[in-house]
Amino acid sequence: MYIEWPEGIVELEFITKEEKERTCVQFRRYIYRNIDAALRWQRDFTKYLMDECVFVQCHSNPCILYKYEDGELKIVMSIHVDDSLCAGTRKSLQKLYAKVRKKYKI
Repeated sequence: MYIEWPEGIVELEFITKEEKERTCVQFRRYIYRNIDAALRWQRDFTKYLMDECVFVQCHSNPCILYKYEDGELKIVMSIHVDDSLCAGTRKSLQKLYAKVRKKYKI
């Protein structure tokens, strides 16, 4: 794969203007090899939340998950690619974060 030099490369003095005009950048490896990494993470994380943390996936929007304890809604989570947003009781969120840190070592 070949691409043009990024803007500002001459101004930052990484290459000369002449080099920029007569050369380009060649990637030695494909940069798209892990194009589905974010999707794999989302699927793995969602599966973990549903199987191990007893979350329920919303039927109308599969990116929204709920957790009920003793018949009460404790956590609502939105997952989009590799980002998430959580809302819930402090105690429930602390327990969830501890489980996630242990599982994924983060």
